[in-house]
Amino acid sequence: MGEPLVQQIGRRNLLLACAAGGAAVALVSNARLGISRPIEQGELPTVKAFGAVGDGVTDDSPAFRRAADAADTIRIPAGTYRADSSIALKQGQLVAFDAGVVIRAGALMDSAVLDADGVDGVQIIGNGAVIDLNEKTDKAIRISGSKSRPNRRCRVSGISVIGRSLTTDPGTASSAIELTHLDGVVASDIQVDGYAHKNARDAEQGYSVGLFHCINPQLNALRVTNANVGLEIFNCQNVQVSQFTIRDCIDNGVYILSGSTSVTLLQGLIDNCEEGVVIRSDNVTLSNVSITNCTNKGVSLRTGRRGKINFCHFERNRVHIGDDREGERTANLSVRETTFRNAAEAAISLMATTDSEFDGLDVQDSSASYKGGLIRLSNASRCSIRNSRFNNPGKSVPIIIRLSNATADAIIAGNIFVEADTAIELFDIAGRHPKNTQILDNTFLSVNTPVRQSQAVTGTVERPDR
Repeated sequence: MGEPLVQQIGRRNLLLACAAGGAAVALVSNARLGISRPIEQGELPTVKAFGAVGDGVTDDSPAFRRAADAADTIRIPAGTYRADSSIALKQGQLVAFDAGVVIRAGALMDSAVLDADGVDGVQIIGNGAVIDLNEKTDKAIRISGSKSRPNRRCRVSGISVIGRSLTTDPGTASSAIELTHLDGVVASDIQVDGYAHKNARDAEQGYSVGLFHCINPQLNALRVTNANVGLEIFNCQNVQVSQFTIRDCIDNGVYILSGSTSVTLLQGLIDNCEEGVVIRSDNVTLSNVSITNCTNKGVSLRTGRRGKINFCHFERNRVHIGDDREGERTANLSVRETTFRNAAEAAISLMATTDSEFDGLDVQDSSASYKGGLIRLSNASRCSIRNSRFNNPGKSVPIIIRLSNATADAIIAGNIFVEADTAIELFDIAGRHPKNTQILDNTFLSVNTPVRQSQAVTGTVERPDR
């Protein structure tokens, strides 16, 4: 019978592209074969040629390993495959799934179902394949390089992960899809449902997708539901996450840890988490992201400089944008052209920020119960609120903007306040009070008290209202 076709062709001469319907075409150019023509994916040898059964009962992981050892391209036809042990992938391996594939973990394993450790060029093209963890392992896919040599040219697409993970040791982090020490990895059309959700122990950590120590990673069309944490990003540079949906997390939707820089979240939805996005890093940008129904904060600013929140929408969060506590300062935050609706307590509540600007906000709220103001800045320095519209139907919130404690050199200019009891309050707390506030060219419509300030407040400049 001769060698399998893919071995005759050789990896360097094989380019495989998977289309949405599951068809794939390989372009062959091989002097020994003397041909140059398209070859249908169906002509490529499959894992069944190496003994896989695909009945959901037989352990097919040995057949998968034989295929991985023998060929650079592994084709997996439709079927349900039981895997009792991890399948290691090698340098340049291409795993191409037909439509209708399920791989189900059948026994406890310490590693990922598909594991690529220290190899470049691994591509997993799922075409909607499902990996069922079945409470037998913590990881569906792991691609990992090293600090001294990040893996390159790796790609994962079209994969769904279901089934709660194996119960990990308390405090031990795990990820359904783990990407570590990679340069330029692309992950697209990834779905994770039910990863370490609800049944997780209090100290257990579970990240549906984990990006660790990666350079220039791209994550597109991520969909996470019923999770502990949706996405964790740690010590990564130049990250782009786009067109994503993360719902129903018992902890954070996205957790951006220290050491990461230049992280962009673009065109996404985060809904029904404890906190939508937690930021501990510099140069984080949210653009066209909707964050709704979070029981704590929509965006939690722990630390960080030069963050941007532009063209976003916040609705029905307890606090839309807030920080944790006094002493962890953020700086150079820019919030522009963003809408805020119906916070349970406050739209923005920052206890320590410096050189931050809020421009073009659209704030409408008739349900907030927080008496300290819809917008609260405490101990802030050199911050501005400009060109924004604040509407409080029924005047249900006592104060729209409150500056308190040692807030200094703030500018409130060019805003429109509609239906408010008190629009702006400068408030003294235990002898600490705002200083040198400029209130310029604002418009007050159906407002009982445009500006109120404690007696100790000093240096306020007011330009006549429009």
